[in-house]
Amino acid sequence: MTSSTNSKDNRKPINILVIGGSYGGIAVLNQLGKLLKEKETKTETGESDGVSARGAAAKVVITLVEPKNGFLNVIGIPRCMVSADFASTQFVDFESFKNFKFDKVISSDAETAKIAARSNSDSSKPDRTGYVLQWIQAKVTKLEESYAEYQMEYSGEKEVIDFDYAIIASGRDRTYPVAPKARSKKEFVDEMQSFVDSFKDKDVISIVGAGAVGIELSSEIKLHFPEKQVNLIHPHATLPPEPLSDDFKSKVVASLENAGIKLLLNTRIASEADGFLTTTDGRQIRSDFTFWTNSKNNNLAFLGDKIRKSYLSPAGNLYVNKFFQLSYNDQTLPNVMGIGDVVELPIIKTAGWAMYMGSLVSQNIIELLSGNEVSNAMIASEDIPKGMLLVGGNADIISQNQGKIEVNNKEFVELYKTYWVDRIVYSYNNA
Repeated sequence: MTSSTNSKDNRKPINILVIGGSYGGIAVLNQLGKLLKEKETKTETGESDGVSARGAAAKVVITLVEPKNGFLNVIGIPRCMVSADFASTQFVDFESFKNFKFDKVISSDAETAKIAARSNSDSSKPDRTGYVLQWIQAKVTKLEESYAEYQMEYSGEKEVIDFDYAIIASGRDRTYPVAPKARSKKEFVDEMQSFVDSFKDKDVISIVGAGAVGIELSSEIKLHFPEKQVNLIHPHATLPPEPLSDDFKSKVVASLENAGIKLLLNTRIASEADGFLTTTDGRQIRSDFTFWTNSKNNNLAFLGDKIRKSYLSPAGNLYVNKFFQLSYNDQTLPNVMGIGDVVELPIIKTAGWAMYMGSLVSQNIIELLSGNEVSNAMIASEDIPKGMLLVGGNADIISQNQGKIEVNNKEFVELYKTYWVDRIVYSYNNA
């Protein structure tokens, strides 16, 4: 793929590749665009020397590679899996984000082409001359140190894109349909409705694995289908598994039990057959419908051999330094960065952390473009607060935030009516 050049200068554009359009990816699009606009303004007024790496006239091209034609609010997935109507509110078309309107959309899908046409004629699109923002509806299939290969959705056509900087924000895969295959709102809603249809006529539902997804999905099923028996099966004595306080965990357990969810702790499943789950100690549990939420893996299959061998941890995470550059032992790849779920950092992975990382990475890229050293670092591990918000039984919001443990904090209850999606969209339209 060949990027356009600045009409006033034949210098090669500076290409920034963003892999993934979830929380971290959209934070990069928003913050990087905002910072480039500020730099452009300062250059025009003589306060800045522009992008000194290639001169003030060099065009910056930011390219998002993402197969979905919108932002999917994945923290709302458990509720989406019991309500197709709610699911329709959690898939937000990229058009809805005013701060990063695309200058160019590349897709082989007819529906996406309509988005592209509207984007190209949109009078509300920001007036910018210093950078170009484009979106390719595709999946990255290979990432090397200076280029990526991708495959277009729908057509399957394969292309190559060169980059100067790349941000890996590809997120995490879970059991389908917690990680849906949908590329559009309609496909997503259809997938969620199909899941509801698969269990709605079953009497006994079992969720295996009591991480955040398992806890919230069992809670949502019981809330929306109170007549069903819901089993939540977990191999350990407490839940969730994250390093949180005993008080928080006990409040989660109490919330689930108060809602009538049957907790089966210290229970491992050996097999499933003929409507029964058999445990490793020989017990049998009736289950008309079983859903497993006990596995996850990062979307990093596209890593080239050199990056994989040098920067992938045994746990399947990317080794990064405090500036989010790929780094391990004495090796650092300064132009490739990882954020969000995919990084090897001692934190409880959340959407908030992904957006925070996206903001810092954007600032670091601006420093690199200006010929400076990166300086925006992740806070020290000993200063990272342990926190989590969970939707428990009866739609309780259980939170551990800045050391404070609460059930149904009024602000959080309000935010979780839409699973934060309104706040996210608002923040990227009014910042």
